Amino acid sequence: YKSVFEKAQKLGVKYFTFHGDRIYASGSDELTDIAAETFNKLADSAKEFGITLCLENVSWCKSKSPDYIKSVAEKVRNIGFTLDLKQARRAGVDYSEYLSAMGNRLLNIHVSDFDDKCDCLLPGTGKFDFKKFKTDNSYEEACTDKLKIITANTMLSTDGAINGYIRYN
Repeated sequence: YKSVFEKAQKLGVKYFTFHGDRIYASGSDELTDIAAETFNKLADSAKEFGITLCLENVSWCKSKSPDYIKSVAEKVRNIGFTLDLKQARRAGVDYSEYLSAMGNRLLNIHVSDFDDKCDCLLPGTGKFDFKKFKTDNSYEEACTDKLKIITANTMLSTDGAINGYIRYN
């Protein structure tokens, strides 16, 4: 990964989001000591390049569990988190549970909307209550000062794959 982090640094990347272990990788949804050690090595390596490694909540990965995310926060230094609203919906977990688990290490949010036909739409084109999201107490508690500044200007990143896998940034 060092070569990836080196290239990312040249591009000015500050946060590197990854999914982590798939649920079936070890037959358990708990953070193993080996995984924690590997995440620590990756996060430390990223830090050498001025990049923060961010674990994203993903419905088909161990990170779908807020308890797993709490374990990562406890056992892995130098790691941040990415909240993905679509993945929270797909996992059937209220986003506030992830906010609580991620705490002030939340550094990135993948924003998307939904309706009765599609769980991944451009923000503002579906049913998601963005006003409630921005004023939610768990969101306020989780946000770092930097994230508060970004979201105050509504500059959240949209999900990478929306409406037929067209990329919006």
